[in-house]
Amino acid sequence: MKLISTDKAFIYYMRDRADGKAHGIRFSRTAGATGFVSDAPTKTQSHPVPFAVYDNAVALPIRGELPPVLANALADLEEQYPEIHALLTGRITFEDALRS
Repeated sequence: MKLISTDKAFIYYMRDRADGKAHGIRFSRTAGATGFVSDAPTKTQSHPVPFAVYDNAVALPIRGELPPVLANALADLEEQYPEIHALLTGRITFEDALRS
């Protein structure tokens, strides 16, 4: 699921896990990327998505290793949403992702 906040300041990419929780990556226009786990499934999510577990935000483009929660979510989401990797590496901008 791709969710864009009404003010277009955040983009969430998330997917349900087998345990009924959702995990994903939140991109912020100003803070970068944050990996998260939410106790609620994706179908009930709206902005702001409540985080049960999360990484500290990392600036974009990402240099070096990914934080663990973000890396786990990326592994599960990047096939369905290839633009995530492009956002993380700086190949596309936040504005580009809003339009796609």
